[in-house]
This record gives sequence, C-alpha cells and structure tokens, in this order.
Amino acid sequence: MRISIIKDLASLLYEDIHKRNKTTPFIIFVTFIISFAAARLTVIILPGVSIVIRDYHIHHFYYGIALISAAAWIGLVSSKERLHRIGSVLFGAGLGLVTDEIGLLLTCNSEGLNCNYYARGSFDFAVFLGLLFLMIIYFPPFWQRMKKRVGRAVVGRIKR
Repeated sequence: MRISIIKDLASLLYEDIHKRNKTTPFIIFVTFIISFAAARLTVIILPGVSIVIRDYHIHHFYYGIALISAAAWIGLVSSKERLHRIGSVLFGAGLGLVTDEIGLLLTCNSEGLNCNYYARGSFDFAVFLGLLFLMIIYFPPFWQRMKKRVGRAVVGRIKR
C-alpha cells in the first residue's frame, strides 16, 4: 500500500511538475508554505524569542528580504540549473517570511507603535499566494482539458 502511494506521488511529480517544466514554481510553492508555517509556529510556540540589536527588534521580514535578494542575484548571474533551484528555495523561504509579517507591517502605525502581528491580512495574503502558485502549476493543463471537453460537448450538440 505504502509503495503504491509513493509510486503514485513520484509519477504525479514527474507528469505534472517535471515533464511540464514547472519545477521552479513547485519548489517556490513548497518552500513558501514550509517557511510561512515555520515562522508562524516559531512565534506561537516560542513567543518571547527574538533577536534584539541595540534595542532594535529585528523581525524575520528582514531575513525574508535578504533571502529574496540572494535569490534574485542567483537568478540574474547564473545559468546553472542547480543554482536556479537553490535560488527557488531561497525565494520561496524569503517570500514565506515576508508574508508572515505582512499583517504586522500593514497594521503598524507611528503613534505608540500599535502593531498586530496576528492580523488576518497575513493569512489572507498567504492563502492568496498559495493559490496563485497552485494556479501557475496546475491550471494550464486543467484549462486545456476543459477546453477539449467543452469543445467536444459543443461539437456534439451542433451535430444533432
């Protein structure tokens, strides 16, 4: 049973991701989800743990920007597939960290610094980005199949 599930997943990964050249968006999607979940769980499980340098709290938003910048640099200067995959991992991880802080960034005001880390905007944006990556990865074949099915249905009705 377990072996057939692993074979099915490997086949799905090959047919839907690798064969259609969607490896990069898939890697970004997976690392984005892992990074967002890890950042959120870390803050929930270890609420008092933070990096403070000279009375400045360094949020993981900055780490995310650094990872996205490194990924952009790799994408611009390299033509090697292995480095592009590393850049995809860095980009997805950075995007997850930045997305986790979106609620905090949007709700923070300068009067008393009343910031809400747990604002719903972070989750909404994470869901939006996750669905966007799923659309990029899976929707082209879906629309191609739908086009064929609708075309067959329309042709079938016209012949009657």
